[in-house]
Amino acid sequence: MQPDALNAQRGHGLVVGGSAEPAVADHRPRRLAGNRVIPDRLVSLSDPDARPIRKGKPGRPTEFGYTLLVAEDERGFIADHQLQRGNPPDAPQLVPAVERVIAVTGRPPGTVVGDRGFGTAANDQALEALGVKRVGLQRNGTSGKARRVLERTRRFRRLRNWRVGIEAPISHLKRSF
Repeated sequence: MQPDALNAQRGHGLVVGGSAEPAVADHRPRRLAGNRVIPDRLVSLSDPDARPIRKGKPGRPTEFGYTLLVAEDERGFIADHQLQRGNPPDAPQLVPAVERVIAVTGRPPGTVVGDRGFGTAANDQALEALGVKRVGLQRNGTSGKARRVLERTRRFRRLRNWRVGIEAPISHLKRSF
């Protein structure tokens, strides 16, 4: 067996039609310049559009694929979804998602909840401007005194718990389709 084919079998790389050296050399200048983000990196042969997603889980800190933003209305119907390549930040996606829900339903949602990635002061203000009555977005980092008082209210805790309850339908969507 040729050395290149033997290395490919051992999992040392993919070799198609000869040597892997040109592919390695292509990324070397970017890596030496300190650029760790390679937007066109091929991570899956079966799905060339898949991207690395850092999750921070102990068993699998990096997963490969897509992220899905799901907007569910008060009755449990999916009002909007957005499939993203890679792992874009959550906060900039919230207001456009709510605007799409308003376009579909014809009215602003009464409540918007999400995980900490969506919680910014700018999002809170934009949602109020769109006519959302109840916003239950926790923030990253250490909160100020006024924010801690707000997050400890019964109303805010109920919104947070409602958001936790949405995880089951999301898990069902991930596993069933």
